[in-house]
Amino acid sequence: MFLTINDIREIGAQMSAKIGVDYTGYSINFFRRRVIAMFEELGVRKVQDLESMLDDAVKADEIAHLMTIPGTEMFRDPSFWRALRKILSGKQSLTVWMPNLTNGFELYSLMVLLNQIGINNIKVVGQVQSDITLKDIKTLSIPEKYDEVNRSNFERLESGTKYEDYFESTENGIKPKSNLLENVTFVKGWFMDSAVEKYDLIIFRNILLEYGPRLHEKAVERLAASLNDGGMLAIGIKEQLLTKTTNLKPHEAGESIYRV
Repeated sequence: MFLTINDIREIGAQMSAKIGVDYTGYSINFFRRRVIAMFEELGVRKVQDLESMLDDAVKADEIAHLMTIPGTEMFRDPSFWRALRKILSGKQSLTVWMPNLTNGFELYSLMVLLNQIGINNIKVVGQVQSDITLKDIKTLSIPEKYDEVNRSNFERLESGTKYEDYFESTENGIKPKSNLLENVTFVKGWFMDSAVEKYDLIIFRNILLEYGPRLHEKAVERLAASLNDGGMLAIGIKEQLLTKTTNLKPHEAGESIYRV
């Protein structure tokens, strides 16, 4: 499907109004690719058909879900998780915000790491944009095709624990053990509209790549405002902070971990 710039702007405005996510601030190229993929998944043939779909709450939720990019690896970038484990080791309590969860790969990776560290008092808030996404996270079954790379990444964590301590094989694939979500609270909604609360750690990896400069800057400022003194923001290792208006400073520059 070919979409003009005017089509993209119209679609972005409609979706932003109905779903509550600022899609108008996304990178044009990224947004176009996601919209085309979403249209193909839903069988949309005309831009005009989108408006009626957005008026249907169930369809709107599915659209929000399809606009996110699901993870494909547990413990993606093992050096990041090793660095994070070193930073967090010895802490007795920790509050974490994950403002834009997709299918749970990042969340379960974090919960395994926190289990390995053995922090006594943990609060993790996972934010999703759709009910479908939340269901996928809670019932996650990892396809066998991802198992080899997941195991390899896990071994590179050098944790001294076993993969089977956290994951079990089922007839539908590999499933995380249910106790990993014991300290997780889920909320639904666009993170930019959430009330500002303070956290020790925010994990927002590989999301800023989806944004245009305006939304990138606003998002980083919003995330920085949600950190406790000494708190940390983790972004993707290939991402950079474009804004200079926050008080974030590199803590682990090679792993894109910043501290206030």
